[in-house]
Amino acid sequence: MINNFVLSFINDIAKTFSCPLEYVRVFELTHGSLIVKWGFTTPDYEYTQNLAKNFVEKAQKPFSVDLLVLSKAVPADYLIEWEQIPSVLQLNPSDFESKYDRDYRGWSANDSVQQRGNRPYYRPLGWYRHALRVLDKYGNDSRWLGMTNGPGEWPIAYHGTKRDAVAPILKDGLKPAG
Repeated sequence: MINNFVLSFINDIAKTFSCPLEYVRVFELTHGSLIVKWGFTTPDYEYTQNLAKNFVEKAQKPFSVDLLVLSKAVPADYLIEWEQIPSVLQLNPSDFESKYDRDYRGWSANDSVQQRGNRPYYRPLGWYRHALRVLDKYGNDSRWLGMTNGPGEWPIAYHGTKRDAVAPILKDGLKPAG
């Protein structure tokens, strides 16, 4: 049910503001309510600014009844807060290792599947990956980070986590469940 709500919300925003779905980010939902913390994230600061200003203007009036979620929004003068994603996640520049960043926005679909840790790795085509600094997290052996499908290499997996959990993961590494 929540998944449907979030997808409908993203679709409504993208349709209303004529932007790609991937530019709409939902950061947080408030339990027991329809309060959504969300934002526009685009590769271009000026475009992001224009989308946000357009939202503020349109949100002062009711949204179209054709929109599943936005039609329920209360018209108001909504506050816009400008934050870079790393600060929202409580990350510092020292938490990143930019030499391992990857821009998958121009990659060919023919080159999208690789092997990592004897498992298929599907490159996130159309996305930009920011690399976290992890070389010192698990001792001196960095084979787990390999990109050749060699011994000791870990499979790649993407997951979401609450923003309050990001800083401890960076500080102390991943912990086993339980």
